[in-house]
Amino acid sequence: MNWKPFKSFGEYLELIGTVTGQPIPAALGSLIKGGVIGAEFADVLTPKYSKLEKHIKQYIEEKYPEHHKKLEKEIEPVLERINQHYVTEFCSVKLDERDYVLDEIMVRYHGENRESCREILRWTLEEIHTQIQDVAPTVATMIKLYGKIDSVEEKIDEILEFLREQFGTAHTVKEDPSQFSITDHAHLFQKKFKMSLFLEEGEDGAKLYQVFVKPQIASSQQGIISFLSDWLGKEGNIPLLLYGKPGVGKSTMTAFLNAVASRDDDFWNTLTPEEQTVCEALAKKLENRLHPLVLNLHIDKISHENAWESVKSCFGVMSDDAYDGKILILDGLDEVCVLKQGFEGIRFLKKLCGQLTEFAFSQHVKILITSRRGYFSPLNNPRHLIEQEIEWTEAEMQEWCE
Repeated sequence: MNWKPFKSFGEYLELIGTVTGQPIPAALGSLIKGGVIGAEFADVLTPKYSKLEKHIKQYIEEKYPEHHKKLEKEIEPVLERINQHYVTEFCSVKLDERDYVLDEIMVRYHGENRESCREILRWTLEEIHTQIQDVAPTVATMIKLYGKIDSVEEKIDEILEFLREQFGTAHTVKEDPSQFSITDHAHLFQKKFKMSLFLEEGEDGAKLYQVFVKPQIASSQQGIISFLSDWLGKEGNIPLLLYGKPGVGKSTMTAFLNAVASRDDDFWNTLTPEEQTVCEALAKKLENRLHPLVLNLHIDKISHENAWESVKSCFGVMSDDAYDGKILILDGLDEVCVLKQGFEGIRFLKKLCGQLTEFAFSQHVKILITSRRGYFSPLNNPRHLIEQEIEWTEAEMQEWCE
């Protein structure tokens, strides 16, 4: 796909003014477009629309995996018809009145996947609307600051100061992550991984990983391990929620990832050459990056009000730069919901996902969250959270019984 939603940042600013009813003064627009203001805060003032094409492709691949390539070709000429008029109309009318806008844009489509393309078009326009709402408050404050000061130099200084307070200074040199010491619970998961199953005693008893993990490695092409490997290999900060019934293996899978990342000899030596190949590929993605955490040991710190800040507090380092390139595991979200009065799992997920995927967040961090079922409502939003249920197959249950 070569479609671009807007020809320039200036066109985008004009659209924001039209949709929000707050036209941007021409002089202020010139300062932003000319880089006088925008140069220092390019990541902030160049919004997510620049990544919209990539997000559309991802959406199509996840919703229509069997024929996503064909749909990408069919939807491109439809998207080309999107202009400021249609976007303004779509954003201005009520939800139940948007169909006529879609009909106008789709009028020249004569392919065989009309309903699918229509749904992609709707998603695209809704995404543009969401992005406008995200950046509009910042632009509105800039307009207000610009209008109340006479001197152009003072206008620029005031706006820059506001942006620094909101987003920090873009030119600040990133801190070296090696100087930070992230505190995690890797040692607890290492111990858990080697535990015998209940009702088993002694070193010869069956281990957790022998019953649950080993079959998963054997079915690596279609099982949860393959899913995790694919997620780790994808770009972006979209968290993964791994959920399932009690005892299904959520924490055991966390312990397995920890064992692979640390190349635990006791575990590694039990693997066949084929299994080692699977684990070696996973270890390359995890090595020196993984930090698992038992959430119920940080009940006092974790919060749904400012999710990302509270997560950093649990790991003991507050600088965002410390987590660049890291993989964090938050094990047992459901236990926090039970033990901490007033804590809401769904609010925590929404806040965390929103903070990690907003355009001002420039670090690359992967977060895996585990939880039992029943302590959150599905977000059903693959752009902000990937949700995957762990279930035992009939073959795994048969092996357990044997």
